[in-house]
Amino acid sequence: MADLDWVDAAARMFEPPRRRWETPGDVAAHLNPKTVRTPSLDLIDDELVRAANTPGSRLIVCMAPQEGKSVRVAGDFPTWLLTQNADLRIVTASYAQSLADRNGCAIRRRITDNADDLGLRIAPDNGSVAEWTSTTTRAASCLSAPVSPVAPRTCSSSMAPLRTAPRPTRPCTATTCGTGGPTPRPRASHPARRSS
Repeated sequence: MADLDWVDAAARMFEPPRRRWETPGDVAAHLNPKTVRTPSLDLIDDELVRAANTPGSRLIVCMAPQEGKSVRVAGDFPTWLLTQNADLRIVTASYAQSLADRNGCAIRRRITDNADDLGLRIAPDNGSVAEWTSTTTRAASCLSAPVSPVAPRTCSSSMAPLRTAPRPTRPCTATTCGTGGPTPRPRASHPARRSS
């Protein structure tokens, strides 16, 4: 009987770790019980989880302002990813350094305020707003940086693990935002000048 317990314990060591939170929305609701859950945010959660589980994936989130997409994608998602895999290196990118810093600070604050619940801690020697690492593993880090000064505010954030961060290939306008970040808008064509 004792031998069987040892074998079961050894077998459990090779099982994949169980996720404490299934979606970024679940971790958000755990950290803040006032978190609003809507069908739109649940759909975003499903797609974020799918993107996290699909190597090289890209996700474009387009919806009306004030729906909670930026908080979910640029705040809850990176936090959730680090709880799933503390070895990730994450970049959050926005059109302006101030917005990138705000998003990076929000993730950092979530971790420092809920270190015991999340199982993560910010390293005291590397914990700036724009770039920090965790003490759980030195590989875990978050970098916040601007992408382009011409991107509109509706494309406030992008998030991609460093290993799969795509090159900017898609235009970023009020209706589209690629996770690879915005590319400069094409120059307006000028009418041909007539010679007199």
